[in-house]
Amino acid sequence: MSSFTTPLRVEPIDGKFWKILETFEYHVGDLDSGFLVRVPKGYTTDFATVPRFLWNIVPPWGTYGKACVVHDYLLDNGHQIIKADKVGERLSTVTRKKVDKIFLEAMEVLEVNYVLRYAMYAAVRVYSWYETKIK
Repeated sequence: MSSFTTPLRVEPIDGKFWKILETFEYHVGDLDSGFLVRVPKGYTTDFATVPRFLWNIVPPWGTYGKACVVHDYLLDNGHQIIKADKVGERLSTVTRKKVDKIFLEAMEVLEVNYVLRYAMYAAVRVYSWYETKIK
């Protein structure tokens, strides 16, 4: 099973953004897949990008926090994941749909409630569709 192999350590920057204090990793698919997302120290995130009026229902931070950071990082960095093998590490670009699937997978690893997990996944898929229509 996929996994987070390092803790997420953050500090607040302001009322909305947080800075990553230590690099952390998420292994896509399973620990031995060779595909991983490495979020570097210094990266900033807002966790879940949720409109403020919904914060009582889905706050920006919850059990899904690490998954949100991974998703944000992939979107901000050209959908690039790391492929690590005996030769070394190289970047591999994935589709937006795959980025969203990684988000869903990471939420499952974090044991986010099924209904919430799929609601958040649906929200990022709808936003992805909307984003392509306005460009």
